[in-house]
Amino acid sequence: MREVYYKGRYYQGSLSDANAEAICNLLQQKSVESLRHEIFDLSAEDITELISKYEASEKEHGFVKMGAFAPKEKPVGTLRDEQTIGVGFMYLNGSCLLGDEVGLGKTVQIAGLINIVRKQKALENKPFSFLFLSEKTSVEQLRSKLVQFTGDFVGLLPSAEAKYIDRFVSSRDAGSDYSLVATHAALENNAFLKSISDHRYDMLIFDESAPLRNTNTGMYMDAKALVSLFPNVIFLNATPVEINALDIYNQLALIDKNLLPTKRDFESTFCKRAPKPGKGYEIVGYKNTDVFKTAISLRYLARTRKDLGGTFSDNEYKIVIAELTETQRKLLRKTTLHQLCYDYPKGVDRYVAYNAETCGKVRVLMDILDELDVKTGKAIIYVKYKECQAELAELIKEKGYSCAVINGGVQGKKRSQIITDANAGKYDVIITNIYRAYDLPAFINCIFYTIDTNPQHMIQFEGRITRDINISGKRVYMIFTAGKELAALETLRVRMSASQNFTTTGRSMVSQAILNSSEKERRDMQSKADLDRLLKAMLSAK
Repeated sequence: MREVYYKGRYYQGSLSDANAEAICNLLQQKSVESLRHEIFDLSAEDITELISKYEASEKEHGFVKMGAFAPKEKPVGTLRDEQTIGVGFMYLNGSCLLGDEVGLGKTVQIAGLINIVRKQKALENKPFSFLFLSEKTSVEQLRSKLVQFTGDFVGLLPSAEAKYIDRFVSSRDAGSDYSLVATHAALENNAFLKSISDHRYDMLIFDESAPLRNTNTGMYMDAKALVSLFPNVIFLNATPVEINALDIYNQLALIDKNLLPTKRDFESTFCKRAPKPGKGYEIVGYKNTDVFKTAISLRYLARTRKDLGGTFSDNEYKIVIAELTETQRKLLRKTTLHQLCYDYPKGVDRYVAYNAETCGKVRVLMDILDELDVKTGKAIIYVKYKECQAELAELIKEKGYSCAVINGGVQGKKRSQIITDANAGKYDVIITNIYRAYDLPAFINCIFYTIDTNPQHMIQFEGRITRDINISGKRVYMIFTAGKELAALETLRVRMSASQNFTTTGRSMVSQAILNSSEKERRDMQSKADLDRLLKAMLSAK
C-alpha cells in the first residue's frame, strides 16, 4: 500500500495492514511486559573477558566462530516501559527510524530488538547477525554496550583504514560469522561493500543518520546501495534540531522506497514555495507540519522526556559573558579566526601566553569551577581545539582539580577507561570535543567553553550527563565572549525556534537557555559586559 496521510490515512509503504494496526495499538499502551526482560547486563569484567577471548582466537586462527566462548552467567537487565514500546515498534516495523531524545536509551532498545530476533531465528535453526554503523568516535563504546546488553561477542572495525578493512574481509572469507560495529566511513571502501554483499547480514543499524539528509552526497548513494541488501533497516537519529522537512523525507525514503509520495507531491503538500529570480522556485517555509509529523508516526518514533512524563526539576542553565582582554582585542584586528581568538589566543599568535589575563574565557571558567565545587559535583567541559584542551587542563590542575582530556587522539580503550574512572570519582573535570557515545551520569555540571554554531551538537553534549528519563540537579553553563560571539546567540535562537516545526526539542537546558534568550536580553548582557569593562578600566586607572 502507498498512502498519503489524508482524511485519517497514514504513510504506510510496504508495512502490512496488520502490522500497522498492531503499531497503533502498541503506541496506546504503557508497556509491553513480554519484552521487558529481553536484555542482559554483563559486568565490565565479563565484557572485557569475552571480547579478549574472541579477539585472541581470531588472531590465532584467522577467523572466529560464534558460540565458542560465553560468560559464566548472563545477568538479566530490565527495560523501562518506554523502552519496551520502542523495541516493539522496531520489531513490528522491520525497518523504521527511531529518533528518541538523547539519553533515553536507543542502544539498549536496539539490543532488546537484536535479542528478540536472534531468539526467533534460533527457533527456526537459523543464524542471525547484524551490521551497526556509527561515527568513528562512537564505535568502541557502542561495541561494549552491545556486548553488555546482548550478552554475545560483537566484532569491531575501529576505522576505515585499509589495514582494518583487509583484516576484516580476510576473516569473513575464512568463516567468521559475528556481528560487527563499523564506522560510517567504511561505506566508502569498495572491498568492505563487496564483503557485505557476499556475506549478508540480517539487519542494518545506522546510528546518527543525519549524514543521510542530503541525497547529493556520496554517503547517501552508498547507503542507498547498502540498504537494498538488508531485509531490516533501523536508522537511529537523536538529532534534536531538524529545520528542513526534506531532511526527514530523505531518510525515510531510504528505509522504504514505497513509503512516501514523490518529492514533487510532498513539496506541494508540505512546503511553501516561491519563484526564484529567473527560473524555478525555492522552498521558503513549511506548512501542515502537524499533519506531517502524525502522518509519518507509523515509521518514525521520536520521543522526549516531556512526552514520556519524565520529571525535570532543580536544574539550572546560565549564559555567562566573558569580556575580551586587551590581548584578544589586538589580535582580532589582525585575524579573521574569531572563534580561535575567543577560545585560545595563543593559537592565533604562538608568542601570546594563555591564561586568565590574556583570555577572558579562562578567567570566567575558573570562577565557575570554584563556584560549582566540582570536586563534589564534577564537570564536563566542551573545548573545540586540541592545543587549547591540553593547556587548559594544566591550568585546571594548577587549581587543585584532577582533570583528563578526551579527543580523537585518545584511542578507544583508553577513552573507555577514562570514562570508567571518571564515573568512579577519579576525575573532577573531563575536557573533550566529542559530543556523544559515552555516559557520565555521575557528573552534575556541563560547561560550554566553546560555543558550537550547531545547537544540535550542544544538546547532544549535554546528554552525556542526562542519562535518565527523570533529570534533577544538573547544571549547564554557556560561556559567550562579549561581541560577535554573543551576537550569534540570536542566530542560535532563530534556528532552535524553526526546528520546533518538526521535532520536539524536549527540555534540554541548552535549548531552554537559547530559546529563552531574547534579542533584548542579549543587548542587555552586552551592555552589562561593556559597563563592567569600563568600570574595571576606571579602577585600573586610579
